[in-house]
Amino acid sequence: MTTVLTPRADYLGLAERYLPGAGVGAFSLPDEVRFVAVRAEGSRIHTTDGRVLIDYVNGAGANILGNCPLKVVEAIRHQATRGLHYFAHHNDVALELAEKLVEHIPCADKVLFSTTGSEATLYAMRIARAVTGRTKVLKFEGAYHGNHDYAVMSVFPEEPTNYPIPAPTYPAV
Repeated sequence: MTTVLTPRADYLGLAERYLPGAGVGAFSLPDEVRFVAVRAEGSRIHTTDGRVLIDYVNGAGANILGNCPLKVVEAIRHQATRGLHYFAHHNDVALELAEKLVEHIPCADKVLFSTTGSEATLYAMRIARAVTGRTKVLKFEGAYHGNHDYAVMSVFPEEPTNYPIPAPTYPAV
Protein backbone atom coordinates (compact mmCIF):
# COMPACT_ATOMS: atom_id res chain seq x y z
CA MET A 1 0.00 0.00 0.00
CA THR A 2 1.46 3.38 -1.03
CA THR A 3 0.87 6.40 1.16
CA VAL A 4 0.69 9.76 -0.57
CA LEU A 5 1.91 12.55 1.67
CA THR A 6 1.21 16.24 1.37
CA PRO A 7 4.49 18.12 1.71
CA ARG A 8 5.47 19.89 4.94
CA ALA A 9 2.62 19.11 7.35
CA ASP A 10 2.46 15.35 6.89
CA TYR A 11 6.22 14.78 6.76
CA LEU A 12 6.75 16.85 9.88
CA GLY A 13 3.83 14.97 11.42
CA LEU A 14 5.75 11.77 10.77
CA ALA A 15 8.72 13.26 12.59
CA GLU A 16 6.51 14.18 15.54
CA ARG A 17 4.98 10.72 15.63
CA TYR A 18 8.01 8.49 15.05
CA LEU A 19 11.17 10.35 16.11
CA PRO A 20 12.00 11.21 19.73
CA GLY A 21 11.86 14.99 20.01
CA ALA A 22 10.86 15.04 16.32
CA GLY A 23 14.58 15.05 15.43
CA VAL A 24 16.58 12.75 13.19
CA GLY A 25 19.44 12.91 15.68
CA ALA A 26 19.76 14.41 19.12
CA PHE A 27 18.04 17.67 18.28
CA SER A 28 15.42 19.27 16.06
CA LEU A 29 15.09 22.77 14.62
CA PRO A 30 12.43 25.04 16.13
CA ASP A 31 8.99 24.72 14.50
CA GLU A 32 9.21 28.08 12.74
CA VAL A 33 12.34 27.14 10.75
CA ARG A 34 12.31 23.37 10.41
CA PHE A 35 11.90 21.75 7.02
CA VAL A 36 12.01 18.42 5.22
CA ALA A 37 14.73 18.02 2.60
CA VAL A 38 14.07 16.00 -0.55
CA ARG A 39 17.37 16.53 -2.38
CA ALA A 40 20.51 18.61 -2.33
CA GLU A 41 23.01 19.84 -4.89
CA GLY A 42 26.19 21.76 -4.18
CA SER A 43 25.40 24.20 -1.39
CA ARG A 44 21.61 24.10 -1.85
CA ILE A 45 18.94 21.99 -0.13
CA HIS A 46 15.54 21.56 -1.81
CA THR A 47 12.58 21.12 0.56
CA THR A 48 9.21 19.39 0.27
CA ASP A 49 7.48 22.76 0.26
CA GLY A 50 9.47 23.99 -2.76
CA ARG A 51 12.03 26.17 -1.02
CA VAL A 52 15.72 26.15 -1.95
CA LEU A 53 17.91 26.80 1.10
CA ILE A 54 21.64 27.36 1.54
CA ASP A 55 23.21 24.35 3.27
CA TYR A 56 25.45 26.00 5.87
CA VAL A 57 25.89 22.75 7.81
CA ASN A 58 27.12 20.57 4.91
CA GLY A 59 26.63 17.29 6.76
CA ALA A 60 28.49 18.67 9.80
CA GLY A 61 31.48 19.23 7.53
CA ALA A 62 31.38 15.83 5.85
CA ASN A 63 30.17 17.43 2.61
CA ILE A 64 33.12 19.82 2.31
CA LEU A 65 32.80 19.51 -1.48
CA GLY A 66 29.06 20.21 -1.35
CA ASN A 67 26.16 17.85 -2.01
CA CYS A 68 26.38 15.47 -4.99
CA PRO A 69 29.77 16.48 -6.42
CA LEU A 70 30.16 14.56 -9.69
CA LYS A 71 33.56 12.98 -8.92
CA VAL A 72 32.33 11.74 -5.53
CA VAL A 73 29.09 10.38 -7.03
CA GLU A 74 31.13 8.55 -9.70
CA ALA A 75 33.48 7.10 -7.06
CA ILE A 76 30.52 5.92 -4.97
CA ARG A 77 28.90 4.36 -8.03
CA HIS A 78 32.17 2.55 -8.86
CA GLN A 79 32.65 1.29 -5.29
CA ALA A 80 29.01 0.16 -5.09
CA THR A 81 29.75 -2.34 -7.84
CA ARG A 82 32.58 -3.78 -5.71
CA GLY A 83 30.81 -3.86 -2.34
CA LEU A 84 29.21 -1.38 0.00
CA HIS A 85 30.22 -2.21 3.53
CA TYR A 86 32.92 -4.53 4.79
CA PHE A 87 32.58 -3.38 8.43
CA ALA A 88 35.67 -4.52 10.33
CA HIS A 89 37.14 -6.65 7.54
CA HIS A 90 40.35 -5.64 5.81
CA ASN A 91 39.78 -4.26 2.34
CA ASP A 92 42.09 -2.79 -0.27
CA VAL A 93 40.60 0.70 -0.24
CA ALA A 94 40.78 1.10 3.55
CA LEU A 95 44.36 -0.17 3.71
CA GLU A 96 45.50 2.13 0.89
CA LEU A 97 43.76 5.06 2.61
CA ALA A 98 45.50 4.24 5.92
CA GLU A 99 48.84 4.19 4.11
CA LYS A 100 48.17 7.60 2.48
CA LEU A 101 47.02 9.16 5.76
CA VAL A 102 50.17 8.05 7.60
CA GLU A 103 52.32 9.30 4.69
CA HIS A 104 50.70 12.74 4.73
CA ILE A 105 50.11 13.36 8.45
CA PRO A 106 53.47 13.94 10.14
CA CYS A 107 52.34 12.89 13.64
CA ALA A 108 50.44 9.77 12.53
CA ASP A 109 52.06 6.36 12.85
CA LYS A 110 48.75 4.52 12.65
CA VAL A 111 45.11 5.39 12.01
CA LEU A 112 41.90 4.20 13.59
CA PHE A 113 38.78 4.20 11.43
CA SER A 114 35.38 4.80 12.99
CA THR A 115 31.81 4.65 11.79
CA THR A 116 30.64 8.01 13.17
CA GLY A 117 32.05 11.28 14.43
CA SER A 118 30.72 10.45 17.89
CA GLU A 119 32.62 7.19 17.83
CA ALA A 120 35.76 9.02 16.71
CA THR A 121 35.59 11.55 19.57
CA LEU A 122 34.88 8.73 22.04
CA TYR A 123 37.99 6.87 20.84
CA ALA A 124 40.06 10.07 20.96
CA MET A 125 39.00 10.83 24.53
CA ARG A 126 39.51 7.24 25.62
CA ILE A 127 42.99 7.09 24.07
CA ALA A 128 43.96 10.48 25.54
CA ARG A 129 42.88 9.38 29.01
CA ALA A 130 44.73 6.07 28.70
CA VAL A 131 47.95 7.62 27.41
CA THR A 132 48.08 10.56 29.83
CA GLY A 133 46.61 8.80 32.87
CA ARG A 134 44.37 11.83 33.38
CA THR A 135 40.64 11.46 34.02
CA LYS A 136 39.38 14.88 32.91
CA VAL A 137 38.80 16.03 29.34
CA LEU A 138 38.43 19.68 28.30
CA LYS A 139 35.17 20.31 26.45
CA PHE A 140 34.03 23.62 25.03
CA GLU A 141 30.78 24.92 26.54
CA GLY A 142 27.96 24.97 23.97
CA ALA A 143 29.94 22.95 21.42
CA TYR A 144 29.12 19.52 20.04
CA HIS A 145 31.86 16.92 20.44
CA GLY A 146 29.90 13.71 19.97
CA ASN A 147 26.74 12.08 21.22
CA HIS A 148 28.16 10.05 24.10
CA ASP A 149 28.27 10.65 27.84
CA TYR A 150 31.83 12.03 27.83
CA ALA A 151 30.82 14.81 25.44
CA VAL A 152 27.16 15.77 25.87
CA MET A 153 27.49 18.18 28.74
CA SER A 154 26.27 21.71 27.98
CA VAL A 155 25.86 21.17 24.24
CA PHE A 156 22.60 23.11 23.99
CA PRO A 157 22.32 25.14 27.22
CA GLU A 158 18.76 26.45 27.54
CA GLU A 159 20.01 29.37 29.58
CA PRO A 160 23.42 30.66 30.67
CA THR A 161 25.00 28.48 33.34
CA ASN A 162 27.18 29.44 36.27
CA TYR A 163 30.35 28.94 34.21
CA PRO A 164 32.32 26.72 34.57
CA ILE A 165 29.60 24.56 36.09
CA PRO A 166 28.18 22.55 33.16
CA ALA A 167 24.51 21.91 32.60
CA PRO A 168 23.61 18.39 31.43
CA THR A 169 22.18 18.44 27.92
CA TYR A 170 20.17 15.26 28.58
CA PRO A 171 18.82 13.63 31.72
CA ALA A 172 20.95 10.86 33.25
CA VAL A 173 24.26 12.24 31.97
